[in-house]
Amino acid sequence: MWASPSAASRDEPNDPMMKRFEEWMAEYGRVYKDNDEKMRRFQIFKNNVKHIETFNSRNGNSYTLGINQFTDMTKSEFVAQYTGVSLPLNIEREPVVSFDDVNISAVPQSIDWRDYGAVNEVKNQNPCGSCWAFAAIATVEGIYKIKTGLRAG
Repeated sequence: MWASPSAASRDEPNDPMMKRFEEWMAEYGRVYKDNDEKMRRFQIFKNNVKHIETFNSRNGNSYTLGINQFTDMTKSEFVAQYTGVSLPLNIEREPVVSFDDVNISAVPQSIDWRDYGAVNEVKNQNPCGSCWAFAAIATVEGIYKIKTGLRAG
């Protein structure tokens, strides 16, 4: 859903995409420092919307993209601001539990825990760098619901 700004074009004031952008700005409380920044963000917004619409028009996707608070950002801006700490992947880990002796013949092919209320809504973490804590809490909340039938929080 990310695009880099292209050479600024002269967009008509009545351009439907500009109207859409200004409605988006109002919805997400965006105010830019000057018109140059606004036009730069508009170009990024347009490119991202085009990508979103092209992706969503394809058959066979397992998900859809949507316009959200990040639609005026490039991918590199989003990664720098919202993806948190990057840890090395070469950490050695010991297996905690062995499932070699578990009978899985009665286990269903798949379970969608959303159907059972064991997946809470996504929380906006903002760029705080504690995504690991949100993930840990969400896991505990889901297990709590599965084990007790009660919703945490």
